[in-house]
Amino acid sequence: MLIWIVTDSKYPDNSALSERIQRVAQIAILKGNEVCVFSRSQQDFGLQEGVPFYSMRGGSNNRIFQVLNYEFAFQKKMLRAIEESRPDILIVYTIPTNLMRKLIALKEQSGYQLYCDCVEWYSKKQFTRFSVGMLRYRMRDYWMRELLPQNVRVIAISQYLTEYFIKMQTPCFYLPAVCNVEAIACHKQLNRQRKVIVYAGSPGKKDLFEPIMKAIKLLSDVERKKLTLRIIGASKEQIAKNANMPLCELEKMADVLVFVPRMSHEGVMEQLTKAHFVILLRPAHMRYAKAGFPTKVPESLATGTPVICNLTSDLGMFLRDGENALIADDEGVESVLTVLRRAINVDEEQMIQMCAQARATAEEKFDYRLYAEGMGQFINHEHEA
Repeated sequence: MLIWIVTDSKYPDNSALSERIQRVAQIAILKGNEVCVFSRSQQDFGLQEGVPFYSMRGGSNNRIFQVLNYEFAFQKKMLRAIEESRPDILIVYTIPTNLMRKLIALKEQSGYQLYCDCVEWYSKKQFTRFSVGMLRYRMRDYWMRELLPQNVRVIAISQYLTEYFIKMQTPCFYLPAVCNVEAIACHKQLNRQRKVIVYAGSPGKKDLFEPIMKAIKLLSDVERKKLTLRIIGASKEQIAKNANMPLCELEKMADVLVFVPRMSHEGVMEQLTKAHFVILLRPAHMRYAKAGFPTKVPESLATGTPVICNLTSDLGMFLRDGENALIADDEGVESVLTVLRRAINVDEEQMIQMCAQARATAEEKFDYRLYAEGMGQFINHEHEA
């Protein structure tokens, strides 16, 4: 079958969404399908890990032109291409809402099956009133509550979303965050004097640093000498804002905090080989934390790096405390302080075992090839979840 993946993102790039699209495309290819991605990349066309892509982006960098291109030309180009090439299946990510309505209306006439890969559902508290973000929140809410149910078949990144769509009588296939485990090296090079914990990316309003920073402040001088928190890709100012902390207070923790500039995905993977743990905290009660699935977790485990976290999304299905993770009871300061002290005191033998178990979990649960059969059946209507 001819499968087209459609997104208004800049695929291919270093984003979590681009990684998701890549693995879904490769799963489809494994089942003998012909796959192509249509995005808004600045590169007109190319090949990404064997997946061809074409850009529907306008040629001008003028902001007004790009807005007009997004709202009108992107839709026109896609509909013309669909009419000419007649794909069997469309898998949609974020696209203009008017285009999504058109695709739903035309699917019977044009003879394609329409799927949407749902990877998030925002929480209202993430955005301030009257902001552009609030408009995004309302539009996404409209998609989830009215536009998608019973109109498309859904691939869902979490059990929360899977259960929601099944309740809405919409066929759904569960595909957690996955990665190409075979392509990720697992050669640990660990510091014996300090436990190195890594955070990579920009926390935005998703990941929590306030409890982490407050917990570090409560560590004794002896404990702090045994710990390094390496933050990759986020500035001191961004972390201070996220942690609700004056920059001068953050700078007093320079004995523990190391800020590393943003780097390539390959560079981040290399940094993880030198890390004892990756850290990730999110508010468990918020919808976005329940509906999403942190891409950082499978990739970290694949490098043999256990995760320090509280349980959000479906992490409890895959992580085991003391085996492939150190799990905080919640995202509160006391719980984070306790888990940081546990990390500092993990001995060398236990660390070796945890790293091995982390890699084993990635191989057994998060390699994209594991989901090829199930998703292949779902796409061919032989499997209803």
